[in-house]
Amino acid sequence: SVMAKNEDKLETAKEKVIIYLQQAATLTEEIDVRNKAYAELGKIYSSDEKFSTALRQFQKVDNDYLRLRGNLLFQMGYVEYRLNHTDKALDYLTDFINSFPHDDNRLQGMKIIGEILMQQEKYKDALYYYEKIVKLEEHKQVESLRKLVYLYQQNNQLRKAIETSSKIQKPSNDDRRRLARIFLADGAIAEALLVMKKSIQNETDVNEQLVDIFFVANVNFANENYREALENYKDILLLSNEYENRQDKFPDLNWKQIAANLIISSYETGSRSQAEKYEKQFADLIEDDVDLEAELLLVRGIYYSPLDKDEAEDIFDEIIDDFPETSFAERAYLQKTILQIQHQNFVDAKKTLNEFIKKYPQSSLINNAKLKLGSINFSDSNYKSALENYQYVIKNDREGELAIQAIENFALTCKAMGEWLVAIEAYQLLQERVDSPQIKPKTLFEIAYCYYMDKKYDKAVEIFTQVQSQIVDPELQAETIFWIGDSYFQQQEYDAAIEELLQLVYNYSEYAQWFVNANIKIATAYENLEQFDKARKFYQNVIKRFGTNNRWGKEAQKLLDKLPN
Repeated sequence: SVMAKNEDKLETAKEKVIIYLQQAATLTEEIDVRNKAYAELGKIYSSDEKFSTALRQFQKVDNDYLRLRGNLLFQMGYVEYRLNHTDKALDYLTDFINSFPHDDNRLQGMKIIGEILMQQEKYKDALYYYEKIVKLEEHKQVESLRKLVYLYQQNNQLRKAIETSSKIQKPSNDDRRRLARIFLADGAIAEALLVMKKSIQNETDVNEQLVDIFFVANVNFANENYREALENYKDILLLSNEYENRQDKFPDLNWKQIAANLIISSYETGSRSQAEKYEKQFADLIEDDVDLEAELLLVRGIYYSPLDKDEAEDIFDEIIDDFPETSFAERAYLQKTILQIQHQNFVDAKKTLNEFIKKYPQSSLINNAKLKLGSINFSDSNYKSALENYQYVIKNDREGELAIQAIENFALTCKAMGEWLVAIEAYQLLQERVDSPQIKPKTLFEIAYCYYMDKKYDKAVEIFTQVQSQIVDPELQAETIFWIGDSYFQQQEYDAAIEELLQLVYNYSEYAQWFVNANIKIATAYENLEQFDKARKFYQNVIKRFGTNNRWGKEAQKLLDKLPN
């Protein structure tokens, strides 16, 4: 009762103040007094959340007067914001921030600007303000940190989003969910799963818990961790089992996806009986979904491939015949081909691939089919057709792994044909396409070898020497040294050849093939220099190590016996 009376008195007093201010504004001839009166009226109406009335009062204030007073400029921006006049609010508040950097309302003004920019999806501009807000806040406000995390995420600054998220004390499950998705977007899968599992442990709402488990299950499934995914999907069934009509009870879950992934994960983990159980359990979700039926058949066919060739091939044929309009029919063709190649049915495999290419000329799997056709033709020594198929893949798979394989196979085919310079061009193209510290040395080695085989020994030595320091594999290092030495030998630079090949004899003796080749090549070089005693020593190195019953020892003995006494 006393409080009510006091409120009435305050309201009456406020009404009197409003009347006095209105009189002052309308009766005075002094511009300053009028501006002050309208400004105070605007503040009063704003505090009462009568924003339209407040705006009318502020609009009566001279613009020059308003722009020179920080508190009044802020109030004007705030009222425009509350009336959803966002562009005008931005104008006033930006002017306020820039003109009055030490005003007490600066932080709140920046937050309003940030909010407006977020509403307008101008995330980069909003980030600029929220970074400043968080720096200015004496005690970091959780909501400001959350918005900063969100803005870093929207601007794809994922590391900063993760770092900022870690500053949130006592994070909520929503914080954890956001962080898990940021980790996932950043490729930190283990961290994403760990954070989401903590959310699951701390969640009391069954629906939210199920949604979180669904997230974890899908991440495991997408990363082919089928065993973990299967357990996650089973947890969903277990947790929702006590509810009737669980599909209606928990509509946030994609039950068709759960059913499909349960079946696929069961096949992938080798449990056919379990997969068939789920197929029966969720038959109502699967039937009449042509793509899903085809996908599950494909998975079943892949399951049978190593166990029962005929059963698997029958399943692939069923997909091809009954689901020709789906992408799974295209994949069934390739799986059928893989099965035929594994059983060395190359004629049938070629027939299947050609049928697929004719039937689906625009398929995204054409490059894969052409690559396989190239390999089959190569194995049949049909090099021209092999090259044509590899060239198709190189041309049409501009960025993918298939193009890399095709280039390597193209070069290999050229080498088999003795087309060394064309092979070099292929390896050079591979270097352009792939910037890999693992592939580059091996490719350079192959280029050098092609120059060697084409008898361009100076170029071979140059590139072998260049790549020597980049090779990690010691056996490949040994082979590189041999080809350098033999390149000198072929040019009759016997002293240089001997000097190079001695490295093999003393430093790489554990690699028998290159040890033998080096010793015999050194011995032959000494023969050509007519230094027969030295030649004898290196033939004897091979005989001493392998004996005369070994093919290498026999060859060395035969060469030794031919030496002049």
